[in-house]
Amino acid sequence: MVGYSQKTFGRNFNYTCNMFAPVGGTAKLGDIEASDDFYDSKIEFLTPDGANDTVDHPQLGTVTKSYKFWWAEDAAAKVRGWYLEDDTTGAYPMNDAEVGFGSAFCVTRVDSEPDCFLTYAGQVLNDPNGITLSFGRNFNYVGNCTPVGIVLGDIDASDDFYDSKIEFLTPDGANDKVNHPQLGTVTKSYKFWWAEDAAAKVRGWYLEDDTTGAYPMNDVPVGAGEAFCVTRVDSEPNCTITIPSAL
Repeated sequence: MVGYSQKTFGRNFNYTCNMFAPVGGTAKLGDIEASDDFYDSKIEFLTPDGANDTVDHPQLGTVTKSYKFWWAEDAAAKVRGWYLEDDTTGAYPMNDAEVGFGSAFCVTRVDSEPDCFLTYAGQVLNDPNGITLSFGRNFNYVGNCTPVGIVLGDIDASDDFYDSKIEFLTPDGANDKVNHPQLGTVTKSYKFWWAEDAAAKVRGWYLEDDTTGAYPMNDVPVGAGEAFCVTRVDSEPNCTITIPSAL
């Protein structure tokens, strides 16, 4: 089954991912389309590599390397699509850049474009076993890659997902701050750990500070296309999470 969905953004910083899988082949950046008023807004892929160059992100602080893209209609560039931020003349289209299924990014929406949106299109995966995501690095930006909302408890983790965490970054200007090991100082975030039955009150997700597993957080909503960061520790190289299929 194929479909499409439009994602609007109610705030300036929005963490999102494509809700659909590619119909054959590999998912590309050009599979994601932007509205005509998506001009000064940007999308940004944060990379967890230990690169020497850093980028100052307006909400996340200093990030170890990122890739930011702007959207161009035909009249503004060589072809309609996505371009690296530094390519201000639209000379080198990046529509063929690969975007791994489930990979997430940040949409930086400017105040002058309150109604801008992205359109995701592709195949709705139908697997009774769900969609399993594995992690080849320590910091992985992924999300609910389905077009339906779920709750945190719908996301299942492998038995070896113990010291690893999932973290939702919130773009609100909250007073409390959290030091993230790769992103630096983040304006408020919510980090969860996974517990099997024997380790907590019930099987599921708990806030990081709830070390005894007393207050399950399985009912926290996770919207369609909503993204988060998986912090995978070296001792759990094969850990996975599984998201239920939409069908």
